[in-house]
Amino acid sequence: ATMTEDQRNFLLQRYRSMGTEELVELRAGDLTEVATEAINNVIEERGISPNQQREITEQVTEERRAASEPYGVRGWLALLAAWMMFLRPLVGAIYIDSDTTMVEFLSPSIRSLPEWTTYKNAIWVAFLVVVAMSFYGGLGLVRGREWSVVTRAKQILWITGPLASIVMGVIIPLSIFGTTVLTGPVVVGTLIAFLLVLILTHMLTAYLSQSKRVRNTYGNRRPQQKR
Repeated sequence: ATMTEDQRNFLLQRYRSMGTEELVELRAGDLTEVATEAINNVIEERGISPNQQREITEQVTEERRAASEPYGVRGWLALLAAWMMFLRPLVGAIYIDSDTTMVEFLSPSIRSLPEWTTYKNAIWVAFLVVVAMSFYGGLGLVRGREWSVVTRAKQILWITGPLASIVMGVIIPLSIFGTTVLTGPVVVGTLIAFLLVLILTHMLTAYLSQSKRVRNTYGNRRPQQKR
């Protein structure tokens, strides 16, 4: 169909107020011949070459694809950030408190030992360091959008996980009580706890490395909203 002069002027005025990317994206839709011709006229007025139009079309296609993929701190990623910032400290505090309380309940005389007081203080200081690092890593995932925050979170997971387990479960007790703590049940319990932490840390870091949501959120692939 041939556009009338009024139609042509109306469409040209409308399309001239739009950005080139918007016009290319609009042209890719189901338009009438009149609208398509008007868009082509505006693009030609702007001196956009066919190669430039092709590049813009590819960019728009990529942005559409990226927009349809998971993005943002939601789902499992939000749960991981919450674990690092809040759940990990809460679970750790409950575990340490219940563990020391149980030992004191089974052996009341241990409370009078200066080594026991030193041990509890050392454990809580180490735990506070773990909490601070874990919170910092989780906060980076929430607020940052660069891949560096993902790398930092993975490093912190290994430090506050397996490494902290060795420090708090092996090094601190041995440095305070000596080899007297190396009883069968203690060694087995410590080994099991370390293996569980190792498995959990491996799963969390694997998620950060392979998740499509993580790549989209921190890999700068998400298109900017048009203004």
